[in-house]
Amino acid sequence: MAAAIPDRFSKMNVRYSKAPLSYKTITEIMFHLGKELQCEAELVVAGANVNRIPEIYRQRLSVLRECVIKDGVGTLTRQTFACLEYLTHVGIIFNETFLRRDCYITKDNVDEIESDMKTSLKYFADWRKEQQAFRAASGEKRS
Repeated sequence: MAAAIPDRFSKMNVRYSKAPLSYKTITEIMFHLGKELQCEAELVVAGANVNRIPEIYRQRLSVLRECVIKDGVGTLTRQTFACLEYLTHVGIIFNETFLRRDCYITKDNVDEIESDMKTSLKYFADWRKEQQAFRAASGEKRS
């Protein structure tokens, strides 16, 4: 057993922290929600490039978003989609960009990676704006 030494760097095993953001987990949640919304078949991305996981995620989120926007979808389903969208963007930023051992940033793929990051960071920027507008409308003050 390794001891924790605060003034020294030690290699951490991040396998368990990456699991909720893994392709397998996010895909499972997407298909579970797709089955609930009766759009599971539309989530299958034909000819998908497994090296472009963020692109697959965006296509599937788009399908699910359209189904969630429809009338008659309950609050729990909307919350599940919101959680899935959050997990997906965090997964893109960390698992699919920063923590992938087989993904290198090169002059050939830097534009794609930058676009993926901007899209995911825009999600968080939009979320922040919505929360600020909600707080302003409700009179809540935060420092």
